[in-house]
Amino acid sequence: MERGSFLSLIESIDRFAVGIFRQFLIKEEDNRVLIITPNEEYKKWAIAYLATKLKGFRGNIVVECEKEAKTTTKKEKQILKNNLLDKYTFDNFVVGPSNELAYKVCLEVSKNPGKLFNPVFLYGRSGLGKTHLLYSIGNRLKQTHNVLYISLMEFSDAMVRALKENRIEEFRESFLHLDVLLLDDVQFLVGKERTQIELFRIYEKLQAEEKQIVLVSDRHPKDLKDVSERLISRFESGLIIEIGLDEETKRRIVRQKLILYGLPLDEPTVNYVLENTGYNVREIEGFIQTFKV
Repeated sequence: MERGSFLSLIESIDRFAVGIFRQFLIKEEDNRVLIITPNEEYKKWAIAYLATKLKGFRGNIVVECEKEAKTTTKKEKQILKNNLLDKYTFDNFVVGPSNELAYKVCLEVSKNPGKLFNPVFLYGRSGLGKTHLLYSIGNRLKQTHNVLYISLMEFSDAMVRALKENRIEEFRESFLHLDVLLLDDVQFLVGKERTQIELFRIYEKLQAEEKQIVLVSDRHPKDLKDVSERLISRFESGLIIEIGLDEETKRRIVRQKLILYGLPLDEPTVNYVLENTGYNVREIEGFIQTFKV
């Protein structure tokens, strides 16, 4: 239905009824008309009238009372909260040989989202700074772009709620305003067939509009078992970067964390931390937090 045509259509059918519909808030979108009535009685009247005068209207005309509309808006806002943690930035990301490429690509993405590298797929073991880079992109862009950081499990849980509440269309549409989608823990797509379907739909629409997509996983796309081939092919269509942690970078991280927690930077202290931790930033930080000089 074309924008501005709903009231004209009603007027052509019933001039009395159009006067009532003018009292409602009517939002005409590309593929539907949303009618918001002030109370439940008006909603029942509108549904009954449309069912009589416009048979089959349910496909593209939605009627809600004002209370329902506010609830829907609130739920959508909860989904669309950017979820960014301000403390993670490019400035405090420790760069070394094993993560320099990932850092430079993510920095470029934050300067020119949707232009050079899209999609970007980062993968590597847990605790190597992949999520830090996602937050860094988001924090650099959040003032000028619509950005969302979300983990795959959060995405899946929100989708399940939307299905149960019969608002899956609103769930899909709520992602389509984004300029940048930062999706973490993609490995949890494994075995989630409906989540894969919904992600594919959103992914396709965002990519068609050249919106930036950055994905993070603990493994290469080709190693994601029980994930649809069409999703894997989309992941592999962009830039795939493995992120690691070498000895030099680990030493830099240890020194940074010691400074952060006000601990000595002498070589014995640095070496003690190095010798008693693995190649995982969270493990290093956890050890330093409990470290007693």
